[in-house]
Amino acid sequence: MKNNKSKIISLILIIVLIAALIGFLIYETAQNGWQLKTDDLGKFVIVLAGLVLSLIRLLAAPRGTSLKIYERSYKEHICSAFSRPEQKKEKTKLLKAIKTYNEDNYASAIKQLDALSEKANSGDDICAVLMFKALAQTDAGLSDDAISTYEELLKYDKKRSAVWSNLGILYMKKGKRADALRCYTSALELDKENPQAWNNLAQAYLTIGDWQRVIEPAKRAIEINEKMHQSESALSIALFALGEKEESKKYFDRAVLHGSNGESIKNVLDMLERGQFPFGERNDIRGEISEAVDILRRGSALPMTRIMLPCPEDKNKTRFGGKAVDIQPPIDRNGLPMKLLAAIWCSEIRGVSDFPEKGVLRFYVSDTPSLITDHTQPIPNVDCKVLYDEDESLFDAGMYDDESLSGTFPIKHPIPLRLAPVMSAVLCNDYRFRDHLFSALEKVNINKNSLTEDEINYIFENNYYGGHRIGGYPCFEDNDPRRDDASLQKYDSLLLQIVTHIYPDESGKEIEYVNFENEGSCQFFIPRDKLRQKDFSDVLFVCGH
Repeated sequence: MKNNKSKIISLILIIVLIAALIGFLIYETAQNGWQLKTDDLGKFVIVLAGLVLSLIRLLAAPRGTSLKIYERSYKEHICSAFSRPEQKKEKTKLLKAIKTYNEDNYASAIKQLDALSEKANSGDDICAVLMFKALAQTDAGLSDDAISTYEELLKYDKKRSAVWSNLGILYMKKGKRADALRCYTSALELDKENPQAWNNLAQAYLTIGDWQRVIEPAKRAIEINEKMHQSESALSIALFALGEKEESKKYFDRAVLHGSNGESIKNVLDMLERGQFPFGERNDIRGEISEAVDILRRGSALPMTRIMLPCPEDKNKTRFGGKAVDIQPPIDRNGLPMKLLAAIWCSEIRGVSDFPEKGVLRFYVSDTPSLITDHTQPIPNVDCKVLYDEDESLFDAGMYDDESLSGTFPIKHPIPLRLAPVMSAVLCNDYRFRDHLFSALEKVNINKNSLTEDEINYIFENNYYGGHRIGGYPCFEDNDPRRDDASLQKYDSLLLQIVTHIYPDESGKEIEYVNFENEGSCQFFIPRDKLRQKDFSDVLFVCGH
């Protein structure tokens, strides 16, 4: 807002109107032989009086009135800064500095704030000065200075969501994605109703191609602010990359309606259609590396079913958790009934290679604390079972709680699921990833030993994403246990992956849909030939983090 400029323009306009009115009156009088009509004189006096009164009001307006606008607009950042009676002068100086910042005079605003910092006594005083200094530094292009200022501010007050959110944006621009994600997470821990923080998190995942992780924070941002077009754009791109083109189109239309640039989104979608990654290119990354990543993705792609939850409106029978669907559940090594981790109605699954076209797959595991903490070794088959029957009518699809579950079982209640067929490329911690990568590098004439640290990070960042799934490739937090054990490499097909899923509901309360120890996950694997035969007697179950 540029109030001084607006005030000057208003003054000039009123003066011009007064001069024009007087000139018009003189002209009309001369035309009438210098005889002034009473009616014309009355109209002239009324209009002139109105203009003069407006001029007087504009000139007499108190100098500090416009500063109240900034106090109201930035009350979240100002808080109780300089609020004591003896600090009126300092409060005015702060508002003037904010006004200067709003007039795009960043250097002057920084100078005013630096001078004011000497008068800051309380934590709110200091934080307000540092907040606006960081904003001015950011808009002036002084990113490193702004980061330092925000970090100094956090020494005084770590509970400002906007500070964490703004700092995350700066880290993201510097390519420090881990630091950015840490900041966005901190921002949301402090304010789960901050749509910009949710949007920032979605954008962070978008720029590294972690399409699955874009979806939940983007949707959360839109729930809070239905016109958050940046999140709608992110959803359109992520869903397109995941193969959900109809849903992508829906969010594309919404994003454009609310202010996004449709051509920019289309350019990104066109790049994805051509197999190119539209984000994250850096000057220190050779073009051949990006090409190799595209080759790796295309060459290793497998169909899978992505799982989203909770989705009762989809009316699928497939679910996580709940009461056992078998009258006599399998028994673990301690002679106790195993608990249902998941039940899959195969007729609801589309496109997964060699997956049964019909029937019900049931995944049972032992309900013991040690089961979900041992992440270094596969779980023996005596503590897990995958059962299959072709006749789906034998099983009740009701969502019933299992009242006998212990407090450590990862899924406490039945969860209805949404199932979407998509493609999955090999991920960086799958034991087969290096072979696919080295083959792709060879095709673009890159020696694997010539990769820089930044290029290695780029490759891994673009081939890592988690989430619940049926088929495709697994995503481990630690190493793939099959990598160093040749006897386990016969389990080459992923049946099911379930990951820790803790997410706030509409009121902001954290809901533990799935909670493995240490935010871990679990995977069920089967040899491809056994899957084709519908023989689920030999599975590999890995559970941990």
